[in-house]
Amino acid sequence: MQKIFLHIARAKIAWFKFILEGYDGLCILSTVDRDKGLVTVNYHSSSAPELFALLAALSPDLSPYWSPGETDDQKVQK
Repeated sequence: MQKIFLHIARAKIAWFKFILEGYDGLCILSTVDRDKGLVTVNYHSSSAPELFALLAALSPDLSPYWSPGETDDQKVQK
């Protein structure tokens, strides 16, 4: 098993876990620090291509960072 740490939007942790559960056996998500949005993803090396493709597709929705011109309220609603 391999492990990566991700810093994601706090409000998206449950949503992200729900999405990953739809990919049965792809990986295991664990929350390290809910307040900081820090999670770990444990995965088998054979799952890496599919996992990283999924992470690339989801990254704009998971980002804890605001886009230029975006208000706090708009980011929370995403």
